[in-house]
Amino acid sequence: MVARSRWHHAALLRRWRAWLVTLCALTIAVVALAGGPPQVTVYPERGPCLADAATMRRDHPKMLHEQKHRTVVLGERGARVQLAQCVSCHAGAQSHSVVASERDFCRACHDYVAVKLDCFHCHQGTLGTQSAWRSGEGR
Repeated sequence: MVARSRWHHAALLRRWRAWLVTLCALTIAVVALAGGPPQVTVYPERGPCLADAATMRRDHPKMLHEQKHRTVVLGERGARVQLAQCVSCHAGAQSHSVVASERDFCRACHDYVAVKLDCFHCHQGTLGTQSAWRSGEGR
C-alpha cells in the first residue's frame, strides 16, 4: 500500500468541496429557472380557508390524516376538516376539479414537489361526481 501524505488528502478534500459547490450551484440554477411553486387560482368568494397558505402547504397531509383517523376509526362525522370542502372551494372554474388538469389546485403543487396524489382514488376530485369508493368501483 502506498502511503499518502496529508497534503494529498487535503487536495482530494478540496476537489470534493469544489465538486459539491458546483453541484449546489447547478441545483439552485435549475430551481430558479423552474420559476418556483406553481401559481394556482384561489377563489376567495367561495369562503375562507381553514388556515393561511403557509400552514396549509405544510400541515394539510397531517390534518387530513388526523381527520381520516377520527372518521374511520372513531366514527366521528361532520368534522371541521373534510376533503369535500377542499374540493368545493379549490376546484378549477373550467375543469370543476382539483386533479383533472395540470393547472388544477392539488395536482399542480403535487406534480411540482413530485409527491404522489392518491386521495382521489377513493374520494371525488370533481364537483358533483360520485367517488369510485361510493360507486362500488373502489372496493
